[in-house]
Amino acid sequence: EGSLRVVSSSGTVQVPVVLVAGVAQELVIPFLHSGSDALHVVARIGDMPGVEQDVGLQMLPPATRLAVEVSRGIMSEIPGALVRKDIAFLQASLDTLPQSEQPYAALDALILDAEILRYLKPAQLQALRAYVGGCGALYLRDISPRVLVDLARYAGCSGASLHELGEIDATFSELSRNSWTGKRAAATLTRLATSEAGGSSHWRTIGLFLAGYFAVLVILAVSARRSGVLLVAPVCAVLLALLVWRQMSPSGDWVGWIEMDSGDQLARYTVLLRLEGGAIGAASIPMARSFGIPQRTLFDESVEVVMQGRQSHLNVQTRLMSPHGFVWQGTLSPSLVPTLTMSLAGPVVENSSTQPLAGAVLVWDGERYDVPRLAVAESWSPPAKPGRWENTVLEQVLRSRGMDSVAALLVPFDMQEASVAPAAGTGSWLLVRAASGDVKI
Repeated sequence: EGSLRVVSSSGTVQVPVVLVAGVAQELVIPFLHSGSDALHVVARIGDMPGVEQDVGLQMLPPATRLAVEVSRGIMSEIPGALVRKDIAFLQASLDTLPQSEQPYAALDALILDAEILRYLKPAQLQALRAYVGGCGALYLRDISPRVLVDLARYAGCSGASLHELGEIDATFSELSRNSWTGKRAAATLTRLATSEAGGSSHWRTIGLFLAGYFAVLVILAVSARRSGVLLVAPVCAVLLALLVWRQMSPSGDWVGWIEMDSGDQLARYTVLLRLEGGAIGAASIPMARSFGIPQRTLFDESVEVVMQGRQSHLNVQTRLMSPHGFVWQGTLSPSLVPTLTMSLAGPVVENSSTQPLAGAVLVWDGERYDVPRLAVAESWSPPAKPGRWENTVLEQVLRSRGMDSVAALLVPFDMQEASVAPAAGTGSWLLVRAASGDVKI
């Protein structure tokens, strides 16, 4: 037994390995790398000295869009829409197709022969479905109706990102996968978390401690007969503060924003973990293995992810009240979410889950409607008179994210139940969009 460590510019990923003599193994390790330095790989078995190796990578300019073609045979000519200076076109073999979701984050478009899908490993097929579920552009050559139906079940954005190769000239320049990424998503989720949770919990603790300390001083000053008692009190308070500080654990919360089109099987999530340091040392945060290294850190810090079984741990070096923030983006399969369809009279919300629906808000034609509590299988349509927008951070985000749809429904979402976060968060929400053109008669 041993371990394999991959050190990149974004942090470190460590996975356990169990080797059998004479048997080769393939390990799939999700990681991100944003710098120009080589990857540093360290393999260690038992107590033996580790074997270290640097792996060089070809880096593309940050502004470059990336299109990849994967084929089993002779590569085709580069499509005309991709012959541009700001586009990098790579041709790769079937074996290089990712077996996890994270590597697809670098792609703007993927071109495949439909025949290839039969030869994909289960992990490759699952990762490809997650890519199209996240509205990643997929262009297929010689596609059959059977293959199209299978992929369309998982395609996000109501299947708008799934194309035949002949459509690439007309659609590639208009691709807008998930534009809510990077700094914009992180800043919005930080505002949401702050508005829901309030200020620093450690500062509140310190404030209560100081208030109690000064209250004790006043009581002693009034009741104590000896001045020596007043001199001892500050010393005891300092010792007590140091003892509490050494035992203080980091405080944190998860906040998430999930979006999907009504009828899609996969939803696109953005999750923020905020931490506030306690005692000096390492904090270990459990999370889903599929997360890997955070796509973004709010304070430009290096992190370590240790994977074990179906779970992994994010190890962070903290100190008293040190701020930390980590952002992940990907896809998940929500179970039994409400549906939002369009009729000739307007939107129709149906509670297709197994629990009553409460706290939902509908956005339609620029107006806001409070959705009443709906029992299981109950439907609702908005009245003629809309409600009033509230001046909250949540409703500001709803207006910015929901206005570009025919209609959109915002509902509270339990990240813990969906296995996105290991513990309940400060607040998480699911935005369900009505697909354009989805009108029932």
